[in-house]
Amino acid sequence: MRVTWRFYPIAIVTESVITLTGFVEWLVARHYRMILMAAALALLPPLGVVGQAVVVLAVLTQGLATGIFVAAVATALMTVPAFISGTQPAALLVLALVNWLPALGLAAVLERTRSLSLTVQVATVVMMAATIVYFMTGSPVDTWHGVLNEYIAAMGDRIPEVPAGFVPAVSRIMTGLLAAMTVLSSMLAVFIGRWWQSRLSNPGAFGSEFRGLRMGTVMGLVAGLVFIAAALTKITLLENLTLVLMTGFLLHGLAVTHTIAAAGIGSLFLPAIYVLIVVGMPYAEVALAGLGFVDNWFDLRSRVTRR
Repeated sequence: MRVTWRFYPIAIVTESVITLTGFVEWLVARHYRMILMAAALALLPPLGVVGQAVVVLAVLTQGLATGIFVAAVATALMTVPAFISGTQPAALLVLALVNWLPALGLAAVLERTRSLSLTVQVATVVMMAATIVYFMTGSPVDTWHGVLNEYIAAMGDRIPEVPAGFVPAVSRIMTGLLAAMTVLSSMLAVFIGRWWQSRLSNPGAFGSEFRGLRMGTVMGLVAGLVFIAAALTKITLLENLTLVLMTGFLLHGLAVTHTIAAAGIGSLFLPAIYVLIVVGMPYAEVALAGLGFVDNWFDLRSRVTRR
Protein backbone atom coordinates (compact mmCIF):
# COMPACT_ATOMS: atom_id res chain seq x y z
CA MET A 1 0.00 0.00 0.00
CA ARG A 2 1.44 3.38 -0.97
CA VAL A 3 1.64 5.78 1.98
CA THR A 4 -0.02 9.08 1.10
CA TRP A 5 -1.77 11.80 3.03
CA ARG A 6 -5.00 11.33 1.13
CA PHE A 7 -6.16 7.80 0.61
CA TYR A 8 -8.97 6.57 -1.64
CA PRO A 9 -9.83 3.02 -0.55
CA ILE A 10 -12.18 0.48 -2.04
CA ALA A 11 -13.89 -1.44 0.73
CA ILE A 12 -13.64 -5.19 0.20
CA VAL A 13 -14.79 -7.49 2.99
CA THR A 14 -12.33 -10.36 3.20
CA GLU A 15 -12.87 -11.40 6.80
CA SER A 16 -15.85 -11.90 9.05
CA VAL A 17 -14.07 -10.06 11.87
CA ILE A 18 -14.71 -6.30 11.78
CA THR A 19 -11.62 -4.23 12.47
CA LEU A 20 -11.30 -0.48 12.94
CA THR A 21 -9.32 -0.17 9.71
CA GLY A 22 -11.93 -2.19 7.83
CA PHE A 23 -14.71 -0.04 9.26
CA VAL A 24 -12.97 3.18 8.22
CA GLU A 25 -12.34 1.81 4.73
CA TRP A 26 -16.02 0.89 4.47
CA LEU A 27 -17.08 4.31 5.76
CA VAL A 28 -15.06 6.46 3.34
CA ALA A 29 -15.76 4.28 0.31
CA ARG A 30 -19.21 5.88 -0.16
CA HIS A 31 -20.24 9.46 0.54
CA TYR A 32 -23.71 8.48 1.72
CA ARG A 33 -22.22 6.37 4.50
CA MET A 34 -20.30 9.32 5.89
CA ILE A 35 -23.37 11.55 5.53
CA LEU A 36 -25.67 9.18 7.41
CA MET A 37 -23.09 8.52 10.09
CA ALA A 38 -22.37 12.23 10.64
CA ALA A 39 -26.06 13.17 10.77
CA ALA A 40 -27.03 10.36 13.13
CA LEU A 41 -24.19 11.04 15.55
CA ALA A 42 -24.76 14.82 15.50
CA LEU A 43 -28.30 14.25 16.81
CA LEU A 44 -26.87 12.39 19.82
CA PRO A 45 -25.13 15.03 22.00
CA PRO A 46 -22.69 12.65 23.74
CA LEU A 47 -21.53 11.38 20.33
CA GLY A 48 -21.61 14.67 18.46
CA VAL A 49 -17.82 14.94 18.48
CA VAL A 50 -17.61 11.58 16.68
CA GLY A 51 -19.94 12.99 14.03
CA GLN A 52 -17.54 15.89 13.64
CA ALA A 53 -14.72 13.38 13.30
CA VAL A 54 -16.51 11.80 10.33
CA VAL A 55 -16.46 15.19 8.59
CA VAL A 56 -12.78 15.59 9.46
CA LEU A 57 -12.12 12.15 7.99
CA ALA A 58 -13.90 13.17 4.77
CA VAL A 59 -11.65 16.23 4.44
CA LEU A 60 -8.44 14.35 5.18
CA THR A 61 -9.16 11.49 2.79
CA GLN A 62 -11.01 13.20 -0.06
CA GLY A 63 -10.54 16.94 0.30
CA LEU A 64 -12.34 19.99 1.67
CA ALA A 65 -15.04 19.98 -1.03
CA THR A 66 -16.10 16.47 -0.02
CA GLY A 67 -16.10 17.47 3.64
CA ILE A 68 -18.35 20.45 2.92
CA PHE A 69 -20.67 18.24 0.87
CA VAL A 70 -20.91 15.65 3.66
CA ALA A 71 -21.60 18.35 6.28
CA ALA A 72 -24.18 20.14 4.11
CA VAL A 73 -26.20 17.03 3.28
CA ALA A 74 -25.95 15.81 6.87
CA THR A 75 -27.34 19.18 8.00
CA ALA A 76 -30.26 18.81 5.59
CA LEU A 77 -30.98 15.36 6.99
CA MET A 78 -30.85 16.71 10.54
CA THR A 79 -33.73 19.08 9.80
CA VAL A 80 -36.09 16.20 8.90
CA PRO A 81 -36.95 15.38 12.55
CA ALA A 82 -37.70 19.06 13.15
CA PHE A 83 -40.14 19.22 10.24
CA ILE A 84 -41.80 15.97 11.28
CA SER A 85 -42.33 17.21 14.84
CA GLY A 86 -43.61 20.56 13.60
CA THR A 87 -40.87 22.60 15.26
CA GLN A 88 -38.80 25.33 13.68
CA PRO A 89 -35.59 23.96 12.17
CA ALA A 90 -33.72 27.28 12.59
CA ALA A 91 -32.22 26.33 15.94
CA LEU A 92 -31.13 22.98 14.53
CA LEU A 93 -29.48 24.71 11.58
CA VAL A 94 -27.56 27.00 13.93
CA LEU A 95 -26.50 23.98 15.96
CA ALA A 96 -25.34 22.26 12.79
CA LEU A 97 -23.25 25.25 11.75
CA VAL A 98 -21.64 25.44 15.18
CA ASN A 99 -21.03 21.70 14.98
CA TRP A 100 -19.52 21.49 11.48
CA LEU A 101 -17.71 24.77 10.84
CA PRO A 102 -14.90 24.37 13.42
CA ALA A 103 -14.35 20.76 12.33
CA LEU A 104 -14.24 21.72 8.65
CA GLY A 105 -11.90 24.65 9.23
CA LEU A 106 -9.44 22.77 11.41
CA ALA A 107 -9.51 19.71 9.15
CA ALA A 108 -8.64 21.97 6.22
CA VAL A 109 -5.71 23.42 8.20
CA LEU A 110 -4.46 19.94 9.07
CA GLU A 111 -4.91 18.64 5.53
CA ARG A 112 -2.89 21.55 4.14
CA THR A 113 -0.18 21.85 6.80
CA ARG A 114 -0.03 18.24 8.06
CA SER A 115 0.78 19.65 11.51
CA LEU A 116 -1.28 18.88 14.60
CA SER A 117 0.68 21.53 16.49
CA LEU A 118 -0.24 24.26 14.02
CA THR A 119 -3.85 23.07 13.99
CA VAL A 120 -4.10 23.41 17.78
CA GLN A 121 -2.46 26.84 17.58
CA VAL A 122 -4.94 27.99 14.91
CA ALA A 123 -7.90 26.72 16.95
CA THR A 124 -6.64 28.60 20.01
CA VAL A 125 -5.95 31.84 18.16
CA VAL A 126 -9.31 31.81 16.35
CA MET A 127 -11.26 31.33 19.58
CA MET A 128 -9.18 34.01 21.30
CA ALA A 129 -10.04 36.37 18.45
CA ALA A 130 -13.73 35.45 18.69
CA THR A 131 -13.65 36.14 22.43
CA ILE A 132 -12.03 39.53 21.92
CA VAL A 133 -14.56 40.50 19.24
CA TYR A 134 -17.46 39.45 21.46
CA PHE A 135 -16.17 41.61 24.32
CA MET A 136 -15.58 44.57 22.00
CA THR A 137 -19.02 44.46 20.36
CA GLY A 138 -21.25 43.59 23.29
CA SER A 139 -21.61 43.03 27.02
CA PRO A 140 -21.08 39.29 27.40
CA VAL A 141 -21.08 39.33 31.21
CA ASP A 142 -24.48 41.05 31.34
CA THR A 143 -25.82 38.80 28.58
CA TRP A 144 -24.80 35.60 30.34
CA HIS A 145 -26.06 36.94 33.66
CA GLY A 146 -29.53 37.30 32.15
CA VAL A 147 -29.40 33.95 30.36
CA LEU A 148 -28.35 32.08 33.49
CA ASN A 149 -30.98 33.79 35.66
CA GLU A 150 -33.68 32.91 33.12
CA TYR A 151 -32.51 29.29 33.03
CA ILE A 152 -32.49 28.99 36.83
CA ALA A 153 -35.97 30.53 37.04
CA ALA A 154 -37.28 28.16 34.36
CA MET A 155 -35.84 25.10 36.12
CA GLY A 156 -37.43 26.06 39.45
CA ASP A 157 -37.34 23.30 42.03
CA ARG A 158 -35.79 20.81 39.60
CA ILE A 159 -32.31 22.04 40.50
CA PRO A 160 -30.72 22.65 43.91
CA GLU A 161 -30.68 26.15 45.34
CA VAL A 162 -28.04 28.23 43.60
CA PRO A 163 -25.56 30.08 45.86
CA ALA A 164 -25.83 33.86 45.75
CA GLY A 165 -22.48 34.46 44.07
CA PHE A 166 -22.72 31.64 41.53
CA VAL A 167 -24.40 33.49 38.66
CA PRO A 168 -22.12 36.58 38.75
CA ALA A 169 -18.99 34.40 38.95
CA VAL A 170 -19.97 32.10 36.09
CA SER A 171 -21.28 34.97 33.95
CA ARG A 172 -17.84 36.58 34.20
CA ILE A 173 -16.06 33.63 32.55
CA MET A 174 -18.85 31.99 30.52
CA THR A 175 -17.59 33.30 27.18
CA GLY A 176 -14.12 31.91 27.83
CA LEU A 177 -15.55 28.60 28.99
CA LEU A 178 -17.54 28.17 25.78
CA ALA A 179 -14.57 29.19 23.65
CA ALA A 180 -12.36 26.72 25.52
CA MET A 181 -14.91 23.93 25.10
CA THR A 182 -15.09 24.69 21.38
CA VAL A 183 -11.32 24.32 21.08
CA LEU A 184 -11.38 21.10 23.09
CA SER A 185 -14.29 19.43 21.28
CA SER A 186 -13.13 20.51 17.81
CA MET A 187 -9.59 19.29 18.40
CA LEU A 188 -10.90 16.00 19.81
CA ALA A 189 -12.81 15.55 16.54
CA VAL A 190 -9.63 16.34 14.59
CA PHE A 191 -7.65 13.84 16.66
CA ILE A 192 -10.21 11.08 16.06
CA GLY A 193 -10.46 11.89 12.35
CA ARG A 194 -6.70 11.93 11.91
CA TRP A 195 -6.36 8.68 13.88
CA TRP A 196 -8.89 7.00 11.62
CA GLN A 197 -7.25 8.38 8.48
CA SER A 198 -3.79 7.28 9.60
CA ARG A 199 -5.09 3.72 9.98
CA LEU A 200 -5.69 3.70 6.22
CA SER A 201 -2.34 4.98 5.05
CA ASN A 202 0.22 4.88 7.85
CA PRO A 203 -0.79 3.03 11.05
CA GLY A 204 0.85 4.54 14.13
CA ALA A 205 1.47 7.92 12.51
CA PHE A 206 -1.14 9.70 14.62
CA GLY A 207 0.44 8.55 17.87
CA SER A 208 3.85 9.98 17.00
CA GLU A 209 2.25 13.18 15.70
CA PHE A 210 0.24 13.66 18.90
CA ARG A 211 3.23 12.99 21.13
CA GLY A 212 5.08 15.73 19.22
CA LEU A 213 2.33 18.32 19.70
CA ARG A 214 3.51 21.62 21.17
CA MET A 215 2.14 25.16 21.40
CA GLY A 216 5.37 26.83 20.34
CA THR A 217 7.39 29.87 21.37
CA VAL A 218 5.00 32.57 20.16
CA MET A 219 1.99 31.05 21.88
CA GLY A 220 4.12 30.52 24.98
CA LEU A 221 5.03 34.21 25.07
CA VAL A 222 1.43 35.29 24.51
CA ALA A 223 0.20 32.91 27.20
CA GLY A 224 2.79 34.07 29.71
CA LEU A 225 1.85 37.73 29.20
CA VAL A 226 -1.88 37.02 29.38
CA PHE A 227 -1.55 34.84 32.49
CA ILE A 228 0.48 37.48 34.34
CA ALA A 229 -1.70 40.39 33.23
CA ALA A 230 -4.91 38.55 34.15
CA ALA A 231 -3.57 37.72 37.62
CA LEU A 232 -2.44 41.29 38.29
CA THR A 233 -5.31 43.27 36.77
CA LYS A 234 -8.33 40.94 37.12
CA ILE A 235 -9.56 42.25 33.76
CA THR A 236 -12.49 40.10 32.64
CA LEU A 237 -11.37 39.79 29.02
CA LEU A 238 -7.92 38.59 30.07
CA GLU A 239 -9.44 36.02 32.44
CA ASN A 240 -11.51 34.63 29.57
CA LEU A 241 -8.50 34.54 27.25
CA THR A 242 -6.63 32.65 29.97
CA LEU A 243 -9.21 29.85 29.79
CA VAL A 244 -8.80 29.54 26.02
CA LEU A 245 -5.00 29.49 26.21
CA MET A 246 -5.06 26.96 29.03
CA THR A 247 -7.05 24.62 26.80
CA GLY A 248 -4.30 24.67 24.19
CA PHE A 249 -1.68 23.95 26.83
CA LEU A 250 -3.90 21.25 28.32
CA LEU A 251 -3.63 19.39 25.01
CA HIS A 252 0.13 20.03 25.06
CA GLY A 253 0.25 18.57 28.58
CA LEU A 254 -1.64 15.48 27.43
CA ALA A 255 0.94 15.03 24.68
CA VAL A 256 3.63 15.09 27.36
CA THR A 257 1.88 12.38 29.39
CA HIS A 258 1.55 10.20 26.30
CA THR A 259 5.28 10.62 25.66
CA ILE A 260 6.03 9.56 29.23
CA ALA A 261 3.75 6.54 28.84
CA ALA A 262 5.40 5.58 25.55
CA ALA A 263 8.76 5.65 27.32
CA GLY A 264 7.62 2.67 29.36
CA ILE A 265 6.64 4.17 32.72
CA GLY A 266 3.85 1.63 33.20
CA SER A 267 0.62 0.41 31.65
CA LEU A 268 -1.57 2.10 34.30
CA PHE A 269 -0.08 5.58 33.93
CA LEU A 270 -2.29 6.86 31.09
CA PRO A 271 -5.55 5.38 32.44
CA ALA A 272 -4.77 7.01 35.80
CA ILE A 273 -4.24 10.37 34.08
CA TYR A 274 -7.60 10.21 32.32
CA VAL A 275 -9.37 9.13 35.51
CA LEU A 276 -7.83 12.11 37.30
CA ILE A 277 -9.01 14.42 34.51
CA VAL A 278 -12.59 13.36 35.29
CA VAL A 279 -12.54 13.07 39.08
CA GLY A 280 -10.04 15.85 39.69
CA MET A 281 -11.81 18.52 37.64
CA PRO A 282 -10.79 21.35 37.34
CA TYR A 283 -7.52 20.96 39.25
CA ALA A 284 -6.23 18.13 37.06
CA GLU A 285 -6.85 20.23 33.94
CA VAL A 286 -4.96 23.16 35.43
CA ALA A 287 -2.08 20.85 36.37
CA LEU A 288 -1.91 19.41 32.84
CA ALA A 289 -1.98 22.88 31.32
CA GLY A 290 0.84 23.86 33.66
CA LEU A 291 2.79 20.78 32.59
CA GLY A 292 2.29 21.73 28.95
CA PHE A 293 3.40 25.30 29.60
CA VAL A 294 6.57 24.17 31.39
CA ASP A 295 7.39 21.62 28.68
CA ASN A 296 6.89 24.30 26.05
CA TRP A 297 9.86 26.18 27.52
CA PHE A 298 12.05 23.45 29.00
CA ASP A 299 11.33 20.49 26.68
CA LEU A 300 10.76 17.92 29.40
CA ARG A 301 9.91 15.29 26.80
CA SER A 302 13.41 15.25 25.37
CA ARG A 303 14.79 14.31 28.79
CA VAL A 304 12.28 11.48 29.09
CA THR A 305 13.01 10.06 25.65
CA ARG A 306 16.79 10.15 26.23
CA ARG A 307 16.49 7.81 29.21
